[in-house]
Amino acid sequence: MKIGLIGCGKQAPKHISGLAKQADVELVVCDINAERARAVGEKFSLAWTDDVAGLLADGDITAVDIATPTMSHAPLVLQAIENGKHFFCEKPLCQNLDEARLIADTCAKKGLIGMVGYVYRYAPVFETGHALLHPDTTRDHVLGEPVSAWFRIGGRGDHELWKHKKESSGGATSEMLVHMLDLAIWYFGAAKSAQLLAHELRRPIRHIAGADVTVDAEDFVLARFEMENGGSVFIQSDLLTPAFSQHVEMQFERGTFLGSIQADSPSFVFATAKCDDYEAGKTPLEFGPVNLFERQMGAFCEHVRSGTPLSRNSVEDSLKVMEALEMLRQQWGDAVIGISDTSLTENEIEAAIKVLRSGMLRQGKESDAFEEEFAEKVGAAHAVTCANGSAALHLAYLAALEPGDEVLVPAFTFIATGSMASIMGAKPIFCDVDPNTFLLDLDDARSKITAKTKGIAPVHLFGNPCDIDAVQQFAADHGLKIFWDAAQSHGATHQQRDVGSFDDFVCYSFYPSKNMFVGEGGMVCTNNAEYENKLRYLRSHGQTGKYHHTSLGLNYRLTDMEAAIGREQLKRLDSMLASRRRNAQRMCAGLDGIDGITAQTVTAGGDHAWHQFCVLVDKREFGCDRDALSAHLKTEGVMSGIHYPRGLHQQPIFEELYGKSQLPVTEDLSERILALPIHHSLVDADIDGVLAAIAKIAS
Repeated sequence: MKIGLIGCGKQAPKHISGLAKQADVELVVCDINAERARAVGEKFSLAWTDDVAGLLADGDITAVDIATPTMSHAPLVLQAIENGKHFFCEKPLCQNLDEARLIADTCAKKGLIGMVGYVYRYAPVFETGHALLHPDTTRDHVLGEPVSAWFRIGGRGDHELWKHKKESSGGATSEMLVHMLDLAIWYFGAAKSAQLLAHELRRPIRHIAGADVTVDAEDFVLARFEMENGGSVFIQSDLLTPAFSQHVEMQFERGTFLGSIQADSPSFVFATAKCDDYEAGKTPLEFGPVNLFERQMGAFCEHVRSGTPLSRNSVEDSLKVMEALEMLRQQWGDAVIGISDTSLTENEIEAAIKVLRSGMLRQGKESDAFEEEFAEKVGAAHAVTCANGSAALHLAYLAALEPGDEVLVPAFTFIATGSMASIMGAKPIFCDVDPNTFLLDLDDARSKITAKTKGIAPVHLFGNPCDIDAVQQFAADHGLKIFWDAAQSHGATHQQRDVGSFDDFVCYSFYPSKNMFVGEGGMVCTNNAEYENKLRYLRSHGQTGKYHHTSLGLNYRLTDMEAAIGREQLKRLDSMLASRRRNAQRMCAGLDGIDGITAQTVTAGGDHAWHQFCVLVDKREFGCDRDALSAHLKTEGVMSGIHYPRGLHQQPIFEELYGKSQLPVTEDLSERILALPIHHSLVDADIDGVLAAIAKIAS
């Protein structure tokens, strides 16, 4: 059985030691940092690679062992599942509950083995504690019913900066507390409720990798959990303890259990009277040295071989851990609920660094690969990278329009949809939009067609897909080219078909606020080989050969650094979209009973990508206007945005160029619209916080 180990950091030798004991396992190690991969491979005489995608796609590899930082877990696990591979993943499984649910659902559908690395479940001393609570069916609890439990774990973790940064899911909660929380759930069943007693950062300056650095993640946590089968459990965790320490102490009706895996800490069972295996008084517990990783990895390999479900450390177990963590998270109280999250994963950062180290900074192989992978993802014949979303629109207009042509453009959108037509010499004809979907009103567009009308530029606004069938019929009836503006719609579908797969041009942006974000960057998808060719030479000075320019063009090339980030980010797009859609669904349900707040209507047959969750505020019904609501939300720690405060026909430059006009729906939307947070990093507790803030203001 061939297993790929991804991640050659501090944990890698422990995983290797465990897997090396399995007689039928052939191991290959992998890390996006080639130097780390080579060093570990040579140290343990193992094959190595820095090609993570290649390893995940390797048909000879049965399973992968993921020992990378937490923020990279979900995309790696999901890609492994997609490629039909069993997986072992270090704790915690992922960053949030939404990711955990997606992983659990996907893994179950594929029928794969997924194990999460809570190694303490394989410690003999903690197995003893479990046996006290779960004896065989012929007897009751050895020491009677449990009365109270205290779980303690501490350490420093100063070998990696990411362990102490919020943006990378660091902190004592995800790095330490999860170990004992998993044990508590194994012992007592799922957590029914959680009470955060302390959540503090006591050492904001830490000495890591030879330097003093400022950190922002909590280093001390104390929490109380009410468990399904055992009353209260207190868990204390920290990143302050000079020497790693942990123990479990449980009080029973007729005794005490104290367990630790530290050689210099006592473990014992104290019984008030003789019972089963224990004499009255203290019975020391001694087990000798045990390789916990060998036991854990042995169990994983055995389940992979046999195909039998896991008895412990399953994805379902981790789902319970993530549910309990979410209960804690909603009590942290120091977080502002932002309108977007542009945090890059460690894999994305390393991909960019790899390009920087290569010295190949311009458009090159990474951009080529990004084009191929993006086209495959959306189902388009061709994809052409460019500098940004505005450049994508400009190139598309240049490829199919002539100066003097007119193109129908919704007035309720970002300025680039219209300005890029003006820049190339065409004239945008501003049309009104539907008051419910906020998308181009084809009836209004039809009334504005002239002999000069050559194109139409529908916008999948905020991720809401247009009625593509209706637009295509409209364009066919009037002989128009279609320039789809999908800058906000990565992953949106119409009739279960990705919006990027339709003719003639589909233009994307990768600006930081978008569903995919690489810094800047854009993409044009097309199914027409002639258009693809034109797009390619127009983006590079009209050059069709080395120093051979057959037309005027522009320098609209993407950098390989941005492309490398985009390639990695494609792997987690589905996970981010799933979170956005789940958050939007929860938001819609929560707003349903609040008068005066109306969410955007999703197009029939469409699957919204939820770049923004926009609502209309009715001052008369709600009690205050949009601007007042936005200000009130800010005082409650909830950010919001206004997209857009005026229509394109009201922009001074367009009034100067084309004169003033009136578009009543667009003007009404501009005065009442407000964007609320639903981005991929938010969880149920955050959405509930937004809803609670709105309800408080409404009351």
